[in-house]
Amino acid sequence: MLAPGEAADLRLSFIGEDIKEKVTKTVYVLAAEPGTDRVRITVTGQVTPGDGPHLEALPTMLLFERSGEKHEPALLRVTNRGAADLSISGIRCYGCEVAGVGFALKPGEEIEIEVGLIEGWTGNRWLELDSNDPVEAMTKVPMVVVE
Repeated sequence: MLAPGEAADLRLSFIGEDIKEKVTKTVYVLAAEPGTDRVRITVTGQVTPGDGPHLEALPTMLLFERSGEKHEPALLRVTNRGAADLSISGIRCYGCEVAGVGFALKPGEEIEIEVGLIEGWTGNRWLELDSNDPVEAMTKVPMVVVE
């Protein structure tokens, strides 16, 4: 949510099987502006395939729902979408718990990481993955807790 006059940066990335020299994509941003339910942004760019690793973490936001007395763990799927081996050297959790410290993924390989909540945490929650991805060495995954 943005207040009137406030701005935010959008980070967009394109992953596709058929990489063309010129790519045009359309992104729709939901808006609460009177008379407008969404804003259309068209992005055109030159795509250059890299020869390094590329970390993809899905979902882009972890959702935790309550089941009885506690929240169910969430699964984060991490995939190497690049052309070289991906090393995940560290995982930091803020308001969460995760098993495992580091992983190595070959091109196209994926893993699932189970993430649990620390009950009673009062601050914001997110997870950070440190990797050898040359574009984004640290990937941040926010968390939403449904009460």
